[in-house]
Amino acid sequence: MFLVDYHTHPYGHGEQEIRDKYSYKYLKEFLLMAQEKGIAQLGFTDHDDYIDAISWDILEDLSAEYPDKIRLGIEFDYKINKEEWIKQVKNRFPLDYSIGSVHRVGNWEIDHPAYVSEYKEWDIDELYIAYFDLVEKAVSSGLFEIIGHMDLIKIFNNRPVDLNLLEIVEPVLQAIKENRTVIEINTNGCNKPVNEFYPSTDILKRAYELKIPITIGSDAHSPGRVGEGIKRAASLAQKIGYKEITIFKNGESYSVPY
Repeated sequence: MFLVDYHTHPYGHGEQEIRDKYSYKYLKEFLLMAQEKGIAQLGFTDHDDYIDAISWDILEDLSAEYPDKIRLGIEFDYKINKEEWIKQVKNRFPLDYSIGSVHRVGNWEIDHPAYVSEYKEWDIDELYIAYFDLVEKAVSSGLFEIIGHMDLIKIFNNRPVDLNLLEIVEPVLQAIKENRTVIEINTNGCNKPVNEFYPSTDILKRAYELKIPITIGSDAHSPGRVGEGIKRAASLAQKIGYKEITIFKNGESYSVPY
């Protein structure tokens, strides 16, 4: 089985502990763990907040040393007013791909435990509509090769009350198909209160019906979590009907049989 982990964050959230050990050796630990877990390709995709803090020299050295095993990317936190900046960043760095994710509705960081009480201030159905409207805008911007954890809004297990989830998501999936974007199966949801992959199995089944390609990522913020849940995610994709996984090189996508 050809396995990839296309979503990892060696720089984490810029914690001092990580900054102190961030180095060639530390990044190599991510690769060694990937190899130990049978991951054929590993993607480094630190958050765009730390674009000037991470070492691109080290990343490029590793990529040159392991050209078949390492891919370079960035996870962008999508906001409408960031689109021009994102274009500029993509032109500055040697990216194989980029991930576009929605972490905020307005200024509220929806996935941060410190702000979970904000959910009580919303009508959950209206929140879902607002969230997926942003995801659709991210897709339609055409800026991203991959859409990350596309139903992150469920992270604390808040679910729509009177709305059909697939009806909310359908316009997003249509935009993904139209823009030839790839959906990520993100295994990190299994570490959160929702305790399931992003996106849900129902969304993945509909994506398969629409012939939308997929890739897989763990969202690992440490070497020990590289490859976490990847085999289970790949098995789920195969069960749904997927026979290929999408990989990237220099912004171009390629389909590889499992």
